[in-house]
Amino acid sequence: MKFVLIFIITNLYLLSAHSQPSMNEAATGFSQQGQLFSVKLVPGDTSLKVYVVGHKTVDIKESLYGIEASLYLGSEVKTLVMTPENDYYVIKRPKGQGQLNLKLRSISNVYDEFQFHLK
Repeated sequence: MKFVLIFIITNLYLLSAHSQPSMNEAATGFSQQGQLFSVKLVPGDTSLKVYVVGHKTVDIKESLYGIEASLYLGSEVKTLVMTPENDYYVIKRPKGQGQLNLKLRSISNVYDEFQFHLK
């Protein structure tokens, strides 16, 4: 009887753990990888934090030179101001839903572009 009970509890636990998305699966919409850089977007109440990391396989001369942010709200395009903080950038959280585009440029003029859908 103990064996049957343990078997049932184990299977129920495995089924419930499998059906819930992991933290990595839930965050995939907020983290993207390009040729040279990886970007992680962390939404807050009043701002968005943008973390930029260079790939270890990229030569040191391919560091970040410039970053641009724009928000597409239907046919309207807004350029967003990015303020550098400790190890990330801050964007004031825009009103409305739209597509956030980030364009990162390396010193050698190679671009990585990222798109996030904001709700």
